[in-house]
Amino acid sequence: VNDLLRLGEAHFKRREYDIAIAAYTEAIRRGAEDSVAFTQRGNAYFNKGEYQRAIEDYTKVLLRSKPDDPGRAGKYFNLGD
Repeated sequence: VNDLLRLGEAHFKRREYDIAIAAYTEAIRRGAEDSVAFTQRGNAYFNKGEYQRAIEDYTKVLLRSKPDDPGRAGKYFNLGD
């Protein structure tokens, strides 16, 4: 899993977001327990302009760390929801 996270980070830095997303997705599939994979995948989606997908990943992180955090609403507000 750690190798996949490093691979994703390397591709993210090169702005190869699709490859980074694939690496982070595989890390998640293999059981990445921390929020790094979801956060970084969300960042890659955000940089691609796929804001809804980014919000979905950021929400997963928030729900794991702060299930009652109202700050999520601001992200949806920016989408016009």
